[in-house]
Amino acid sequence: MREAFSWIRRLAQIGTRLTVALFGRLVFADSYGNRYYVLQKAWLGFKGAEKRWVLFAGEPEATKIPPEHFAWLHHLCDQPLPKGGGSRYGQDKGHHPNLTGTMAATFLPWREIHHRDNRDNKAWQPLARTKRK
Repeated sequence: MREAFSWIRRLAQIGTRLTVALFGRLVFADSYGNRYYVLQKAWLGFKGAEKRWVLFAGEPEATKIPPEHFAWLHHLCDQPLPKGGGSRYGQDKGHHPNLTGTMAATFLPWREIHHRDNRDNKAWQPLARTKRK
């Protein structure tokens, strides 16, 4: 399903692209095609930690950022990983998008409610009250 056109979103994208072109320096790109940038220099009195950001390839989805790049992006480490990348464990799986709220999700509560077998389910009935003497 395609989202509706939004002027606000388009203007924000233009602003981001303009900032990248004027002030951004490409640091590296990951295996998903995401590009990571850092602010080239302090401008307009910018102080503090350097600004880092990512431009996603395709639809923006935060789960597409690998953990080692997430650490660099959030200032948990100073240097990005070398070109070869970090060591990966054998049990690590590739990226799978978050499908929550879509029809492709594996668990849909509304589907489970309407398709469950109700033969064994009985409605709860309160016990009859006894009168006190």
